[in-house]
Amino acid sequence: MSTSTLTIVQLYPEQLGVSGDGGNVVTLAERARRADLDVTVASHRPGDALPARGDVVLIGSGPLSTLRALHADILRFGDLLSDWADQGVPVVAIGGGMEILSHGIMGGEGGDLEGLGFFDATAHRGAGRRANYFQVETEYEGLG
Repeated sequence: MSTSTLTIVQLYPEQLGVSGDGGNVVTLAERARRADLDVTVASHRPGDALPARGDVVLIGSGPLSTLRALHADILRFGDLLSDWADQGVPVVAIGGGMEILSHGIMGGEGGDLEGLGFFDATAHRGAGRRANYFQVETEYEGLG
């Protein structure tokens, strides 16, 4: 019997999931269930309010045109996302999702695009595409 609930907040699943990013949510949810946690997935769509709280936030990737279309909606929850991070909520961002959560995207088609400034980084478009694997280590110790 599950004793705790993990709330996964998935930002823009239809718009920012071009690389099969929904699989990250499915995998995280299944691993949590196997650890005897109840799992709730709160899918945030344009215009929706974010839930009162989340235990982990995931945002996938998408093209720059989609990030531009979502821009106003993304900017409206920047403070809440920062508050959650200050409380220890991990944020997993892939590709375009990471770019829009950075300080911004420079050199993109149609001009620069301001980001949330959540990640201390800036994306620079226009260079040749590079893909690689990376490993992330964290000190997150789970639900308190």
